[in-house]
Amino acid sequence: MRKQPRLGEVLFSFSGGLALWLGAAALGGAGCSLSQNFNECNADTDCGPGPSGEKLYCSDGLCAIGTPKSKLCTEVFPSPAPANAIPIGALVNISSGNDGQTTLAMKLAIEEMNKARIGDGDRPMVLHICDYGKVSGDALKSMQILARERGVLAVIGPTSSANVLAVADEVRRSGIPLMSPSATSPLISDLQPPGLFFRVVPSDAKQGPLLSKQISPPTARYAMLYVDDAYGSGLKDAFFKSFPANTPVATVAYSEKTGDQAQLSAKLQQILTAGTLDYLVAITNEFSDSVVTGLKPLGSTTKILMADGAKNENVLALANTADMATKTHLSRISGTAPTVEGTNGLYSAFLSAFAGRFQQNAASSIYNAFSYDAAYALGIALAGAGNDATPARIVEMLLRINGGAKMMSVGGTQYLNAKRAIQAGAGLTLSGTTGGIGFDTHGDRLSALFEKWTINTTVTPPRFDSTPLQ
Repeated sequence: MRKQPRLGEVLFSFSGGLALWLGAAALGGAGCSLSQNFNECNADTDCGPGPSGEKLYCSDGLCAIGTPKSKLCTEVFPSPAPANAIPIGALVNISSGNDGQTTLAMKLAIEEMNKARIGDGDRPMVLHICDYGKVSGDALKSMQILARERGVLAVIGPTSSANVLAVADEVRRSGIPLMSPSATSPLISDLQPPGLFFRVVPSDAKQGPLLSKQISPPTARYAMLYVDDAYGSGLKDAFFKSFPANTPVATVAYSEKTGDQAQLSAKLQQILTAGTLDYLVAITNEFSDSVVTGLKPLGSTTKILMADGAKNENVLALANTADMATKTHLSRISGTAPTVEGTNGLYSAFLSAFAGRFQQNAASSIYNAFSYDAAYALGIALAGAGNDATPARIVEMLLRINGGAKMMSVGGTQYLNAKRAIQAGAGLTLSGTTGGIGFDTHGDRLSALFEKWTINTTVTPPRFDSTPLQ
């Protein structure tokens, strides 16, 4: 009897996948052996790539698109989890993205809050971490694991806009709220019902106008390069909406899906041959370092404007070179991004605690701070909801963080005070590492801080420098 495909997996079976399997075997050379039933395998290494370059996994003896459920959501924190712990989920991309430190920031917040919770007689929290990578469908499959098997009450993440949209149906079905630290697409503001899709990061409807203001004079000749997903398209549209009088000489979309990096050079060539440019606006994400490297031949007088997706440790690492041509290239790059609060001491305290706990510098990406704040926003709402919290009760508590006059800070020393303040009623503003946090009735952040960033290649180690934007 032929095994049925698992939820979210596409199996290459004899009835529908022989031609695809043969193509995969020809490409990879390591496909399932023809001396066996053609679609049998014993390990992932027995499976070649799929027809579009997708990684195939061995699942129940079959080569399948999509990571097997057993290989998703494999980490819990702290480990071993206390028997009475309250489960919280995390949807991140560590394996093929930039979420390594982002996840560490969540862990730091969980540790700090658990110390306060245990001291106050509350059940500790345990974080079920799902690394969904880039494989299509894995974010949804991970959300289903968290909701249907792990019984989580809330989820931090997903960290990308596309994956927030991908898991939306399961969020609606389960009623479990999300708190994304970094999903900025304006499309998220329209997701229904309100009160399930929270984010501590502001919508790109606010960043787009700030990015367009960096072009001076407004009549300058420019081109647009953007990643063709919910994040890139949303920010691109917000940019054009605020900059209608000047159209680009070229608009080029590229993909960051699995297997698409090989096509990036051809896309960049369309920019390199667009003629003399005053500016290139490049909205990128996980391929940011590859884009920056590929743009080195761009005319030396062209300024490169990027956005928050490019302010990450992979781009900064490009400056670790003695090559002056590379450093000169990096010095012409600037960008916009949501930013942190530099005056209340909370961000510097976070950096110090992060370095002490993990021996790493969390300043390489602003989304490390947003992740820390996201964990605290959920953790405070959970505390307010009590030891017998439900997802609906957590949503009620989150909506009490609505920009009111009561001010409470993130951090372990203020956690219990924030718990009691939110239990007392609405009207709370959470003072975070990223500034004052309050949510509207949908779950969007009410206000936020933004910056203009540059890459400082004259110091060792190199760093991002930033100035506030209004």
